[in-house]
Amino acid sequence: MNITTKIINIGAGLAEDDSIAVLNFTVVATADSGETTSLDVSQVGGAYPPPATPRTAVKEPVMEPIMEPVMEPIMEPVYEVQTGEDGEPRKVQTGEQQVGERQVGETKIGERQVGEKIVGYEGGYTQDELMMIAETVADERNAQAEAEAQLRASIPLPSPYTPLPVHEPNDDERKQMMAAQIDGTVAYIYSQFTRFQVEYELREAAARNFKAAGYTGTPDPLVADYAESSGMTNQQAADATIYMADQLRAALPQLGILRMRKNRVLRAATMDEARAEYQAIADDIEQIQRGLP
Repeated sequence: MNITTKIINIGAGLAEDDSIAVLNFTVVATADSGETTSLDVSQVGGAYPPPATPRTAVKEPVMEPIMEPVMEPIMEPVYEVQTGEDGEPRKVQTGEQQVGERQVGETKIGERQVGEKIVGYEGGYTQDELMMIAETVADERNAQAEAEAQLRASIPLPSPYTPLPVHEPNDDERKQMMAAQIDGTVAYIYSQFTRFQVEYELREAAARNFKAAGYTGTPDPLVADYAESSGMTNQQAADATIYMADQLRAALPQLGILRMRKNRVLRAATMDEARAEYQAIADDIEQIQRGLP
């Protein structure tokens, strides 16, 4: 049994100085039969080489809006004394005047930076660098051999067995099989028509009614739609439907007679006679099947 191993799912947790604090990876062992097992490895700390490109943080500014209040004036009415038509003085409002302001909201007029946030990192360990480190750790801890041993232990060794005896049918069983084949063939032919038997009978009745009416007037939709979809006239569709119905009715009793001739196969004195009877029946059934619509 051949077994191959590979390292997948490599990840590293980094310390503040960008060194590897925790290294995680998985060793997968695969047999040539397709069976697999896996071994998760977690290595805390170690003398790992630094990345070729130091890791640097990518930052972007944190902004906040600069707002100013939205004000509206506070108004009060202006009155004056006027003499009415009756000669009496009265106070009449002649306008409004602003006496102050009140804040009704805020509007944004700009932004100012209030800090920075880290949105990612550039550089640092690449997957190729982590793969090299993981392979070194796996070699040091013999992780590949451990995963391979687990896989070997999980695959059961082949055990001796006694094959079941193969049953060889006798002549009577062979005759029964040929008779069953005749039944099956006729049943299949029947099934091609019994699936839509109700539809066929309705279309046939509609076609015969249309023919009896001298092919005049509007035929039943079962005939008209069949004619339209088949590119025929209504009369052609009616005649074709009647022809197919007559062909089927003539074939059904013939098929029934041939199916019961299976008894000749069952009563044959020899297997050669049984095979000859079976072949003759099968040929006649095939000829009838070819003539069906």
